[in-house]
Amino acid sequence: MATVDLPHGTLHYHQSGSGPPIVFLHGYLMGANLWDPVVRPLIAAARVRMLTPLLASRKIRPARSLPSAYGWLTHHQPPHELIDEWIANHLADNGVRRDTRRLTAAMADDAFRGQIAAELAGFANRVLLAWAADDTFFPLQHARRLAAILPDARLEVIAGSRTWVMCDQPERTADLIGRFARRTATTQAT
Repeated sequence: MATVDLPHGTLHYHQSGSGPPIVFLHGYLMGANLWDPVVRPLIAAARVRMLTPLLASRKIRPARSLPSAYGWLTHHQPPHELIDEWIANHLADNGVRRDTRRLTAAMADDAFRGQIAAELAGFANRVLLAWAADDTFFPLQHARRLAAILPDARLEVIAGSRTWVMCDQPERTADLIGRFARRTATTQAT
């Protein structure tokens, strides 16, 4: 397993494929394997390198634990086995629980959100915002605001999808990401 040292600690991640890297992130109480339906076809077709951070890696056998909110993240059946694993990882690691509490509290702080917006405004690289059309938690107006903050952002709306675009529309999501990665790699090479 590969690692990278960051100011806040060491991040472990899976790496697959070869070529220009794409980093796939996930929310808390989730895991990198959520992206599997998109990662596999991209590696095969686009020859890109996928980096999926592991935000908690210790595993225990959990009791079935499905917060009702997971059902709002997809139009399909939530991946129960994966959710159990994510919850187990969260419960198994005091550091992950502490960081989750800190992040949740910080997101209510206007100054913290303002600091994030200012840092994003200084991000000079291209960004693809592949946003779900039917998202209950992150409405389309949030995507438009984020696109306005990022200097070189492209917003693509994925119809027929909630938050987990990679589960609801994996082919469309993979196509958007693959084309974006190829276009970005070609532009940077010239």
